[in-house]
Amino acid sequence: MMGRRRGGANAHEMAGIVEAWAGDSAAAAVFGEEAVSRAPHNVALREWLGRLYATRIPRDVLGPSRDAAVAQAMRHLQVVFEAAAKLEIIGFLEQSDCSPAEVGELWPGPSAGARLRRAEFFLGERQLHLVDRELKGDPPEEPALNGQYHLLQGAVAFRRGDVETGVAEWHAAFKVLPSDAWIKRGPWMAGHLPDMDGPIAAQLVDAFSQQLSRLPALTEALAWALVRARNWLSAHRLLEKSAHQSTSLYAAWAEVALGLKDLPETESRAGIVQQRGGVAWAQWRTDFERRMEAQRKGAR
Repeated sequence: MMGRRRGGANAHEMAGIVEAWAGDSAAAAVFGEEAVSRAPHNVALREWLGRLYATRIPRDVLGPSRDAAVAQAMRHLQVVFEAAAKLEIIGFLEQSDCSPAEVGELWPGPSAGARLRRAEFFLGERQLHLVDRELKGDPPEEPALNGQYHLLQGAVAFRRGDVETGVAEWHAAFKVLPSDAWIKRGPWMAGHLPDMDGPIAAQLVDAFSQQLSRLPALTEALAWALVRARNWLSAHRLLEKSAHQSTSLYAAWAEVALGLKDLPETESRAGIVQQRGGVAWAQWRTDFERRMEAQRKGAR
């Protein structure tokens, strides 16, 4: 094996891969480290070596040996994470039995930016105690980070069922972020609304009335929550201003017409959904026509 050391980084990288295939991860790591020392900016090599170390993290074990193995993996993965396929690396670490806190080390350091990125990851993992840890202390002063901080705090409040605090935090974000920044976060916000019955959805429609025209994803989430709750009048007031924004909103508006037993409007709106949505909305259309026909028969 020593003869292989005469080559460049590629030779050592390939030697490490061969050793890993042969089941000797320790030897592969030795070759990989020497290759990295010769080509520290080789992203593929650093990712490969980080993944190799991740496979060596002892499962169902806590303590120094596990911490050391995680640190070895992170030493390489942190370097390449921004340029790599992030979800693939996160998924690989989770498959290697890394905890959310350990995966969060992909964003190292005490900076406000790193803390907010860890907090957002932990929120997605439903680890609210870890989110609290990252958001502890005063909000960042820089406007973009300050806005992100308030969006996260609002999402945490919504997750805990504190609607008033959630609304207040998101309004704080709206005040400091330029409109294009929070508009880009619209789909994310829609995914972090609280569990909604009709009254809560109506409350949120009122609370965000000035922003909804520029947040179609949020509007869709609230509109369908109102439809599911059969809160037809609140849904109608929202959708008569916003249904044109998407096929989904027009379908919700058709549901409202059906709920209000306005058959001419029901048929008209359903037709527009079919024209706009095509095949993607065929299943909805089939079910909707069945319910529309049942209402026709009931009206005779």
